[in-house]
Amino acid sequence: MKTNRSSNTNSKVQNKSLLLQSYHLCDHCIGRLCTRREKDESFKDAGKRYRLENTHLTEIPLDECELCEGLFSELSDFLHLVEQSILEYEFDTFLVGCHVDEDVIANEQKIIQEFELKEAALVKQEINEYIGINLENEPIRTVDFKNPDIMIIIDTQF
Repeated sequence: MKTNRSSNTNSKVQNKSLLLQSYHLCDHCIGRLCTRREKDESFKDAGKRYRLENTHLTEIPLDECELCEGLFSELSDFLHLVEQSILEYEFDTFLVGCHVDEDVIANEQKIIQEFELKEAALVKQEINEYIGINLENEPIRTVDFKNPDIMIIIDTQF
């Protein structure tokens, strides 16, 4: 039984190594696809940690990432737009969702399947989480997955 688990672990490591040899990925995407996060660690920080501990790769600029195509360079802009658009509403609970370009989603699915990345997090998850965490920093606001007072939808496809 230990042999199977060890073999499975080696296969996962080889897949991730091959992935990073095949695609130029930013730290955000490495963090989502290749590693689990530590407590309170962002996907970007997890990706940087993984890259530094497991590869000799240098950091890829966000706009050169072959998966997200620079989408994560716009996170603070998305947050600002959301903050401005919700000013006129009173609410205690919320939920965040997003629309991401179909090409990014298709490329992400292709990579996940090609390299058998069963534990990968999705682009949408990172965007929703980033916005949600930052909005929760406001007093008395919390994420509610079942019955939110307000639903915030971000369209990243502009």
